[in-house]
Amino acid sequence: MVMWGRRLVSGASLALALAWSGQAEAEPGKRNGFYQSMHVGPGYLTSDTSGDPGRGYVESLSGFAPSVGLWLGGTLGRVVLGGGLLTQAVLFPEVERRDEAGVGAVPWATLLVSPGAFLDIYPKAGGTLHIMPFLGWAWFAPWASGFGPAGPLAALGVGHDFWEPKDSWRLGLMARFAYAPLFESEVVYHTFAPSLLFTATYH
Repeated sequence: MVMWGRRLVSGASLALALAWSGQAEAEPGKRNGFYQSMHVGPGYLTSDTSGDPGRGYVESLSGFAPSVGLWLGGTLGRVVLGGGLLTQAVLFPEVERRDEAGVGAVPWATLLVSPGAFLDIYPKAGGTLHIMPFLGWAWFAPWASGFGPAGPLAALGVGHDFWEPKDSWRLGLMARFAYAPLFESEVVYHTFAPSLLFTATYH
């Protein structure tokens, strides 16, 4: 009796495994489990003040700004929920000031840093189009006065996975736009940062 019971359990387990395998083969594009994505690409950043920045303050900053990001999360249906880091480096920025006196030079590269939370939404199960909203806290570093302006950052990316070199890995492109009102004393820096990104995603 015990022997037959063991055979019955083994047979049921084998049938369940085959059924699961068949379901996986029937849904080859289905995404689930752990999510990791890396983004890198060119961009542009411009940051202008509102109000009176006063003596010695930077009035505006702009320039070519390549972006790098890392994202980790988990899957709930067609939505990935997780956290990550958005960075954008303004190389050799063009800077305008109200008054040069009493303030140091802006470095050759100013980095916009923003950790935060994101969603990656796939409208169609197994599809290649995805939409990625992001909300974080951002700041400039380094800055002329030592500590840069800081504030909330919101970004929205629309991407397409166009190549699957191996199982679970997908390569694609994403267009992303970010906005952040960054505060320093009574000055607000309205910061805009569009980017075109190459994406590599394990999902």
